[in-house]
Amino acid sequence: YFENGMVNSGTMIHEWTSSFNFQGNRLTPTLPLLKKGHRYRLVSQMTVQPQKGLYFRLIFMDRYDKQIGQVIEKNFDFTFIYPEEA
Repeated sequence: YFENGMVNSGTMIHEWTSSFNFQGNRLTPTLPLLKKGHRYRLVSQMTVQPQKGLYFRLIFMDRYDKQIGQVIEKNFDFTFIYPEEA
């Protein structure tokens, strides 16, 4: 649950990652590992004011931490393909 009527536009509310240095910080990924080239569906059930006022941004990185792709979506139900190079 998150509520803040004064949040600025473009503010990241939460971030999940699937890449960690386990030996450095003893954390494990908070997301499942995705398979290259597979199609996935992201579904969220939220109440947002104003409607369509929330965007999802998926950033795909390669093994060298270079960004190789990005998906920006304002629908709460969408599909994406996990890149082969990720």
